[in-house]
Amino acid sequence: MIETHQNVSCNGYNDGSLSFSITGGIPSYSITGSIDTTVSLLDTISINNIYASNQTFTITDQNSCNYTDSIIISEPAPLFGLTTLYDYNGVNISCKGQSDGRIGLDTILGGNAPYDYYWFDSNGDTLSNLIRIDSLSVGSYSLTINDNLGCPTF
Repeated sequence: MIETHQNVSCNGYNDGSLSFSITGGIPSYSITGSIDTTVSLLDTISINNIYASNQTFTITDQNSCNYTDSIIISEPAPLFGLTTLYDYNGVNISCKGQSDGRIGLDTILGGNAPYDYYWFDSNGDTLSNLIRIDSLSVGSYSLTINDNLGCPTF
């Protein structure tokens, strides 16, 4: 068997694929396992839209000779960031009415490097694409991380 495969691009996606060609043995072939089919010639079998998994196949030829193989389709770890909300003795700004709050992105895990990141305020306005945002007043802020393949942040 000659095989090629494409791993899943983003965690949880089903865009993996595999294909294999049967060589040797006596046609026709019965294929059981992750796909059940019968092929009469030395065809190439293709499977698309696969989630990360272990794809196991048994190919049986006309003489009942068996060949079993497994193809592992993998995926990257979920993409997420670890942040730090800096504080002043337990509060997020130094004094009422001040704009001296800070939030920092400490670590990005998973996904496919390199990454882009964007901080937003509660109105959805982009504040920064830096690791840390400063001069924040009381409010809600969000972070979006994009990896090299456009995988979503969890």
